[in-house]
Amino acid sequence: MAKRFLIPAVPKNEAARYTDNPFDSQYYVGLQGYGAGSKDIIVRPNDELLIQKGGSEAFNVYTRLLFDETVQTALVKVTQEITSREWKVEPAADTPGDLAVKEFVEQQLRNLDMDEVYRGMMESYIVGFSVGEVMWRRTASGVVPFDFRFRDQRRFRFQEDSDADYGFTMRLCTREKAFDGEELPARKFVVHRYWAQSNGDPYGAALGRILYPLVKFKRRALESQLLYSDRFSNPTAVAKAPLSATTVEVDTLYDHLSNLSQETALVLPEGFDLEFVNPGGSPETFQNLRQLLCDSIVNLIAGEDEAGQSGAGSRASSEVAQSVRTTRAHDLSELVSATLNNSLVRWIVDLNFGTNVVAPKIYRDFAPKENVDLSMSDVATLVKDVGLRPTVEWITEKFDIDLEEEDKNVPTGPEGTAGVDTANDGGATLDSMDDPEDDDIDEEGDELDIEDDVDLDTEDDVDLEDDDDGDIEIEDEEADNQDKEFRSLLSALLGEDFKESEDAAALMALWEGKIVREANSNE
Repeated sequence: MAKRFLIPAVPKNEAARYTDNPFDSQYYVGLQGYGAGSKDIIVRPNDELLIQKGGSEAFNVYTRLLFDETVQTALVKVTQEITSREWKVEPAADTPGDLAVKEFVEQQLRNLDMDEVYRGMMESYIVGFSVGEVMWRRTASGVVPFDFRFRDQRRFRFQEDSDADYGFTMRLCTREKAFDGEELPARKFVVHRYWAQSNGDPYGAALGRILYPLVKFKRRALESQLLYSDRFSNPTAVAKAPLSATTVEVDTLYDHLSNLSQETALVLPEGFDLEFVNPGGSPETFQNLRQLLCDSIVNLIAGEDEAGQSGAGSRASSEVAQSVRTTRAHDLSELVSATLNNSLVRWIVDLNFGTNVVAPKIYRDFAPKENVDLSMSDVATLVKDVGLRPTVEWITEKFDIDLEEEDKNVPTGPEGTAGVDTANDGGATLDSMDDPEDDDIDEEGDELDIEDDVDLDTEDDVDLEDDDDGDIEIEDEEADNQDKEFRSLLSALLGEDFKESEDAAALMALWEGKIVREANSNE
């Protein structure tokens, strides 16, 4: 029987191992020898600056960059752009089982400070990589993480392993094994890397190696500017002595000139001249140099240098800068979220539901928000005049309010107004109100008399009077309950001052007219 398909052999293992690179062989040290042919190779950072300063132990060169004011300002702008977005957990599918897994994972993540987790992992953007240790605890609900602790990058080494993530496993240096380190338990350490160049370096290749000379030159420019300012504010004193002056006189004059900044007056013998010499150049030279370096640093980290600056450009330019910074923050957020999905989120599912269960995904919501400024009166106009009825979820999110179950109805409002009377009701809802159309209803409320001493809690029947048809006695229990509920709601929400207003009279007239019409229709 002829073969229908001819499948080629699947390549196995790595063909171009990281440690087989002949151009970087001097960076590798094996536990069983040296060079690319040795086994259990511990990799050093592929960074000439770090190698010159001590290799893996020199990562504090890059971590110290985080304490520079310009670097910290730019990094905080990008990080806040990420942490200001709400983080969400997306289920793998809409099945009940996947939704239950999603709820469990989300609950465990809420026990952690996820903003701090994202903020700490963003250090890899400057340093190259960041390491966080997950602290687990066995509880009645399952194995859950209760803390996420970041560790010093200098304590870790990477050993080549073609079957591991990125081709390396991480080892921990201890006092007993300071060179090769110890093996680490599974599902314990989260490693996040950033590569400005995708060279496969397990230590990452971040912006630190670019920022280092910029920060160094900026600091030197600041030192030069301070020295120049000191010289400019305290110019050099030059004294001219006659040829007949003795050495003692010259030395005495020199001592006085050395302390001239502390003297209030100075007497010179006849024939001696004194003048002050200021340094040449302009003090703006160093200021412009420092500003250029600061702008370069901020541009490198945030992608723009306008936000937060007093001399920002036009509105269109600022919007472009905001868009660039948001795009970069979104990309960095996706990288951090991918690391958490492959580590922390995956581990929570493994330890509680099994390794064969598809894990949900965490992400930051960067969906653009509609920039529409609507007040409550605008929404009321849309409801009354246009006929639109916004959802409770939209109202809750737009106006940042929590609605109770009994209040989750969009009000229609009284006649003569565009929806809700926001000036008096404070956003309260009045349900079950119809627009009156009968001519026999006094809309102005001239004949309506509201007594302040009405017992709103009584269970007796209520007698309502109609202007044209005379007394009508309503005995229907449902109508009686509706009347008491309306009066109680009106009194509780609108207060005593509202009872004497024309709006209160109109509301009561509308309600009594509705009760009368219902009674007539029942008859």
